Amino acid sequence: MSKPWQSPLRLSEQIFHWEPGLASEHVTYDDLHNRVIHFKPGGFSTTDIRGNACGAPDGISIALEQEGLQSVRFSPDGLQFAFLCNRSRLGCLETLQPSRTD
Repeated sequence: MSKPWQSPLRLSEQIFHWEPGLASEHVTYDDLHNRVIHFKPGGFSTTDIRGNACGAPDGISIALEQEGLQSVRFSPDGLQFAFLCNRSRLGCLETLQPSRTD
């Protein structure tokens, strides 16, 4: 007699919540670091969804006054990030000191 088929799908507890439909906010996923990135006016925040934080701490909020912030990608160690604004401006900053530009 065969065993009943068991689905490998498991539902977890809620890991992140935001209000969809707000034009000034959007959410993306950084698959390299397993982080949800929530863009808000004045910056963004990240949430580590697997608990294996890279160099950047979990739950970090970064103040970044860049008009039209569209995308953020962290370096492999998580200590720097690159950002794209309005498809015409690219920059790279330190994760824990984004105001430092040298």
